[in-house]
Amino acid sequence: MKSVEIYAPASIGNMGSGFDVFGMAIEGAGDRLIVEQAPAGTLVINRLTGDPDLPLDPQKNIVTRVGAAVLEAAGSRIGLRFEVHKETVAGSGLGSSAASACAAAVGVNELLGRPFDNHQLLELAGVGEQMASGSLHYDNLAPALLGGFCIIRSAQPLEVLTLTPPDNLWLIIMRPGVVIKTSAAKKILPDQLELHTAIRQFGNIAGVVVAMQQQDIALLGRAIEDYVAAPARSPLIPHFEKARQAALAAGALGFAIAGSGPAMFAVCDNPDSSRQVLAALQKVYNHDARAKAWITRPDNTGTRILS
Repeated sequence: MKSVEIYAPASIGNMGSGFDVFGMAIEGAGDRLIVEQAPAGTLVINRLTGDPDLPLDPQKNIVTRVGAAVLEAAGSRIGLRFEVHKETVAGSGLGSSAASACAAAVGVNELLGRPFDNHQLLELAGVGEQMASGSLHYDNLAPALLGGFCIIRSAQPLEVLTLTPPDNLWLIIMRPGVVIKTSAAKKILPDQLELHTAIRQFGNIAGVVVAMQQQDIALLGRAIEDYVAAPARSPLIPHFEKARQAALAAGALGFAIAGSGPAMFAVCDNPDSSRQVLAALQKVYNHDARAKAWITRPDNTGTRILS
């Protein structure tokens, strides 16, 4: 039986100010998937590592649901067996569901001889994101599939714009040992914005795009400040304000929540500053045995076939 091994990276949804519009893939964390052709009618996960809370039931797991969606769209009757190895924990704010969905879509597409292009695969992977968060958004899916920095100009009809992140962009990820589900984090957001808040947010959204184009990390750090989601979500994250102040004092050029949280990210323009920020954040969360922090860079490749 044919089999394919795939890797899909973690990602930072929103990139601070770009709620459901911006996303960027990152190195050093992601999902590895092995999908094997099986007899017709088979749809099963043989092995799942890295996140013991995820279900093996094919009706409840993103990987099998997306795999089934790709088969249905292609009119194929083959069966599928999966191995899932997760480095992105569900509820972390780093695109766990998007990584699984993109890996499944690309892997099954490869088994079938690549009948679908990236645009079609992105829409098929959306089946998994809708299942995980209760709403369809592409700010993690697009970078997980395509790599780099992505802008969701429109979700319906889907239009994704891509930019290559600056070469001198360094990111420090801090993930506290708590879980925040995207579906719950969306319910606490405001239904309306004051005009002055919207104007400030629009300015930062534009600033992020210009910063990416001009490789201006200082501008990026200022522009990721979020006036829409962060005020509602930051109270869910233990020691958020202490972490933000510590990162900025240690040399970070900006600090924001990754996606729905609880993960946060700081931006720097050199590795020395990154190490100082990492140490400062680790000190804030040294009491949290489940907290994890690391330095990373943008992933410009996205989902790829390993073998």
